[in-house]
Amino acid sequence: MKILHASHKGLPDQRIERAAYVARKHGHQIIFLGMGNKDQPDLDVFDRIVMLPSINNRQAVTDKGARRRWARAVEEISPDIVHANDIIAAEFTRALDVTMVYDDHEYWSAQRIVYQNWPAWKRLAIRPFLKAIPRWEREIVSHHVTITVSQAIAQEHRRYGKYVFVLQNFCLLDEVKDLPVNPQRSGIAYVGDDFRRKKFSPHRDMTGLREHVEFDDFSGLPRRELYLRLTEYKYGLLPFRTNPYTRYSNSAKTFDYLNCGLVVLMSRGLYDAHGGLPYTVPFDSYDQIGEIVEGYDAPPPEEIMRYAHENFVWEAQERTLFEAYSTALELDAHHS
Repeated sequence: MKILHASHKGLPDQRIERAAYVARKHGHQIIFLGMGNKDQPDLDVFDRIVMLPSINNRQAVTDKGARRRWARAVEEISPDIVHANDIIAAEFTRALDVTMVYDDHEYWSAQRIVYQNWPAWKRLAIRPFLKAIPRWEREIVSHHVTITVSQAIAQEHRRYGKYVFVLQNFCLLDEVKDLPVNPQRSGIAYVGDDFRRKKFSPHRDMTGLREHVEFDDFSGLPRRELYLRLTEYKYGLLPFRTNPYTRYSNSAKTFDYLNCGLVVLMSRGLYDAHGGLPYTVPFDSYDQIGEIVEGYDAPPPEEIMRYAHENFVWEAQERTLFEAYSTALELDAHHS
């Protein structure tokens, strides 16, 4: 089967590459269609990469030329199925004569809160896009098999669509299975570039955190180097303050930490959103973190890693991916 992974952005992209990896492992041909500069993926999973000119959010609504270029590219590739990895890619694809699965990484309607940080003039410029998102989302989910990252988002989408599958933001087992256990660990880690930005994003607000806990933060490392670095730490932080988007969260950091043998310290809202996972510990305020670390009897890292390698890896949910593909193909065959 020829699978086209489509995105209105470029590479690398962890979730896209991991879904492509498990499909290619089963012998499928994988092509990527994106927009912007041609950067290399972290994983060697694509038989071909096709890049179109980048567009901004306003152009996603207003630029008919961008849609025509997209249509020509999809027609030339002639895939058996398009795995559309964001709402723009899905909107551009849904009018074409091709089977499509929509992979909603973000829940775009709820994540519009991220634009609150933008200057008023910039928000005004993309108003057509912000207004289009709920309409596009409902149309896409109503008529196409949909994949998303959490049960909470799936529940929302099931109000409009019958075929909604959940694929969480897990690691690949092949990326983590050979990591050193390293029982001699200490300290707390946070993965992300948030503390290098001028202002926190509304859905990743950690204001005041450093006043209560010491931790190391790092980002931009190659995956292998990142994982090796994490095996030096005892705890991983997921400390975003609760906001309207929290209940929909499914953070890849959680599963990175666990697969590297760290206990995860999570704000209460995120803990609940992830379903109270084993080896995760909730806190209600930042001043509780020190007390938790001081009094918590952490299990051995090899125990955490063993559990995570069995339960929190893409290979454990690949059947769901292929079920989504099969459902989409069967529905299209039935309607044709």
